[in-house]
Amino acid sequence: MYKKLNSLFKMNFLCKFLFFITIVFTFGCTNGYDKKPNPNSFGGTLRINERSKIISLFPHSINDIVSSHIISQLYDGLVKFNAYDLSVKPAIADTWEIDSTETVYKFYLNTNVFFHDNECFSDGIGRKVTANDFVYTFTLLATKNENNQNFFGTIDKVIGATDHYYSDKNNNTEKNITGIRAENDTVLVICLEKPNPLFLYLLASPAAAVIPREAFEKDGYKSFVGTGPFYINKYPKENETLALIRNPNYYQKDNSNNYLPYLDTIIINFNNSSKTELQMLSEGKLDLLYNVDNSNVTLYLEKNLHQFKGNKPQLVLQMSNLSNNVQLQHIIKRNLKGFITNSQNYYDLSKVYYEPEKKDSLIVKK
Repeated sequence: MYKKLNSLFKMNFLCKFLFFITIVFTFGCTNGYDKKPNPNSFGGTLRINERSKIISLFPHSINDIVSSHIISQLYDGLVKFNAYDLSVKPAIADTWEIDSTETVYKFYLNTNVFFHDNECFSDGIGRKVTANDFVYTFTLLATKNENNQNFFGTIDKVIGATDHYYSDKNNNTEKNITGIRAENDTVLVICLEKPNPLFLYLLASPAAAVIPREAFEKDGYKSFVGTGPFYINKYPKENETLALIRNPNYYQKDNSNNYLPYLDTIIINFNNSSKTELQMLSEGKLDLLYNVDNSNVTLYLEKNLHQFKGNKPQLVLQMSNLSNNVQLQHIIKRNLKGFITNSQNYYDLSKVYYEPEKKDSLIVKK
């Protein structure tokens, strides 16, 4: 009888031990990095041209519109601009609160945001973004450096930020800024010196996008690892064609629950010759030209009027909303949808898609 009870005891202990081990491996090994790629209901490649070269792909170094265009596709911050009306909308921060003094902002982060996969991480897999990443990012943004062009006009009115900027130590990212703290992994608090009704708009600038410490420590101001809808594999050479690749782990969806971005790739050429870009469009090497002045639109129509004729023309004209004394237009493929410009020349390519030709195909609900 004793042997039988002992045997049952051992078996019961073994079963519990195996169950414990199973739990450990099931939950302990799920470190947040086992990311399943989001499905893409649309796909396709967009080919565009920028008329100036890239100056930098690092948010803190932005001082030109082309760099800003591309950085906006590679990085996200706490909030971002709506390309339709330039209102501020949630990005990595799902929600936020502003206290009664209008000087304390509390941001609640989306818990499903990851940095792009990159070799700067020990396993090559982008880790989850936390509030401490914003503490590091803003501390770096408040560090005086010739490559930092955007401290003033973003977080310079945060308590302690200006003192940090003018401190004697260079690259002092280990010293805390009084007005920025992480309550935990998902809650960030920012305290201003005085109320600023424009502060959320300043944070929507791509200059305030989050960066990982690992990328900056590896490549400094030549790093390019963000959380945005697209990523790149390498830093481009000057005027080299740039390929933006769909981030399969991007956290945002549209109103119809489709994962963003829609496109698989974006190919960006850099050519400042209007004649050359018009020729590329006529040869089918570009899918749109944006902000084209009337003289070049007229010139293109004279030589390529057949592309605009019929029930299903190859190309259509779309008015630009860029504030300018000269009226501008986009020349764009008929079935290319979602490309929007605005008074600040900001665009969001995550919502650009090719409308399917078949009537029963899925159409994006705006």
